[in-house]
Order: sequence, then C-alpha cells, then structure tokens
Amino acid sequence: MNPMVKVSIHNWLAPNHTLDAHCKSHEHDLQNQQIQCHAGFDWSVDVTAINNRHLKVYNCHLKWGHKHLEYVAFSSHAVFIERCGGYTECKWNATNDGLIGKSFARHVRPNKREVVQSRDNQPAGADDGSGWH
Repeated sequence: MNPMVKVSIHNWLAPNHTLDAHCKSHEHDLQNQQIQCHAGFDWSVDVTAINNRHLKVYNCHLKWGHKHLEYVAFSSHAVFIERCGGYTECKWNATNDGLIGKSFARHVRPNKREVVQSRDNQPAGADDGSGWH
C-alpha cells in the first residue's frame, strides 16, 4: 500500500473562469487557492498512521463567481478510500454542471457536507441541476 493518497481539484469551468478553493483538515489548512481554467491544485495525504479512531478529513469550499459549494474532498475512512480508487488518487473536476469525482462515480449534493452517489451518473445538484448554489 502506498502511504500517500493524492487529492486533486481541477477547473473545467467555462473559459477564463477562476475557481477559488479553500481546503483544510483539523491539522492542516491548505490556504486559499486560485485555480485557473484547465489547471489544477493537488496535495498528498499520509495514510500510514490512520485508524478508525483517528480519521483524516479534508473539507473544501469552492467558489466560482457568485456560486459556491462545500464538500468532503477526502476522508481516510476505508469505504471512502475504496470508492476513491483505492490508495492512489482522489480526483475532483469542477464543471459548469457541478463537481464530479473522477476517480469513482460520485457527485456532490449541494447544501450538504457529504458525498453521494448519483443513480443516473449525472451531477446531483440544486434545482437547476448544476450542483452550484
């Protein structure tokens, strides 16, 4: 098992739109990041000393124009890691249609701080279907 899991967020919004991202765990604040169109931001999480009593969770707040979204980008819980492609990488793509987990078929539901699986492989989202609110 690789002790490091790479977590990444990519900006696939409309051209010339910057994605503001602020991700943090209880121990680490990754500060505000401005992700240019077709670019990404990533970090690695050491999972060697993780057990069920000491979970690592990274929450992210994304902002694009007047729209925003909060979600769990990474959790060291075994089920999350398994669905995130195992102990390798968790990829997230911010699109005009919402935030899509590319390592596995999962999408973020707005207004909640949880990751949910979409039954029809479409972004779960607000009334407009975008995932942004």
